[in-house]
This record gives sequence, C-alpha cells and structure tokens, in this order.
Amino acid sequence: GYFWSYDQTLNFFHDYQEPSRSEWVALHECTHLLTYLIDPQFVPSAKTIWINEAVADFFGSADIRRDKRGKLEIFPGKLQTDRVLTVQQAIEDEKDTKLEQLLRLSRDAFDGFQYAHAWSFVYFLNESNPKYQKGFKSFFKDLYALRGVEKTPEYGFDKSGIAFVVEPAEVRRLLLKKLGKKNTDELEKEWKAFIAAIPIEAPEARFKRASTVVEARFSSNLQ
Repeated sequence: GYFWSYDQTLNFFHDYQEPSRSEWVALHECTHLLTYLIDPQFVPSAKTIWINEAVADFFGSADIRRDKRGKLEIFPGKLQTDRVLTVQQAIEDEKDTKLEQLLRLSRDAFDGFQYAHAWSFVYFLNESNPKYQKGFKSFFKDLYALRGVEKTPEYGFDKSGIAFVVEPAEVRRLLLKKLGKKNTDELEKEWKAFIAAIPIEAPEARFKRASTVVEARFSSNLQ
C-alpha cells in the first residue's frame, strides 16, 4: 500500500494469508496522510527520508483494540522484533548505520536495513526517557509545521503548487536543539546502547535472529 500526496489518496492491498501485515501497512500509510495534513506544503525531502518513514513506522506499529463500548483504541509505539534484531545484529557485526549517516541518507539509499535503523532511533527517542520524548515531539511539530526552520521552495510537487524543503543540516540543527545536544556523538552511543539492550528471547525471535544473521552474511558475501 501507499499514500500518494500528489492526488492525496490512500491505496491498499489486503494480504489474506497474513492479515496483520495489511493492518500494519494501513497504519503506516495513514500516518503518512496525517503528517501530510499538518502542512501539505512541507515536503519530506528525498534527502531527509529517515524522519518521514521512521515516524510512520513508529506510529504505524500499534496495537488496535476495542473498548467495552466497541470504540477503537490505537496504542502506537509497539516494539518491532524484526527491526530490533536487524539493528542488534548490525551493531554486533560493526556494520550499523551511524547517526550522522542516517540523518543524510537519500531516498535511493533508504532500504529495509535503513528503515530498521530509522525506526529504532525514533523508538529510542520516544521510549528511553521523558526528556527525549518531549524534545522529539517539539522537533516533530516544528518541522512538519515549518515553524522556525530555514526552508527552500520546491515547485510542482503536488496539486497545491509551491511546497518547501528543509535541508538535512537544518533538520539536524533543529533535532539537536530540541534534544539539548551539541553534537550526535553522545546521542548515538545512547541510541545504540538502548537498542542493543532490548531483550528478545522468545522462540520466534531466536528463529528471526538466526535468519537475520544468515541474511546479513549472505549479503556480505555477495558484496
């Protein structure tokens, strides 16, 4: 499934063999729609793809329940076992994506491996301590509402006409300011330590961990 901002449509498929996958994709893409509606003139630049996809991953990973009155309730920020295992294995193999690199990845370089890192970073900011959670929320609101940031126009992006891009360096500046950091060194150490320490020892996780190791080593041999 996908959200296409040009004509403002949500497009889905249903996986009959794995319905939960359809639910996850729907939540992920609906998050893209909701963040787009904050200010349709903001373009999550091809140079700062990490924030748009990580936020959709974080809020798209949710538990959906019905209360006693039948009303749907959504609880975002659910732990993604696959993503955690991917980043944990990358850290162990010393092939993890560095924070400075993540903040500047282009859309073309943003594959499943980078999705895992981006989600884990936003998960860390929201779940590790209240200070970072508060700072991240403030960063997100200002960025997506184009408040207090340097921006450059981009024409022909969608039917709204003119839109604006915020460059990676400006996104980085705003993020560090909101988190009270001077650079990314300490932040990266805290992020990686937090993710590496997440205990995942269920039988399904052990199977996925083994699969992740094999896949990583196979990819390494191909290179």
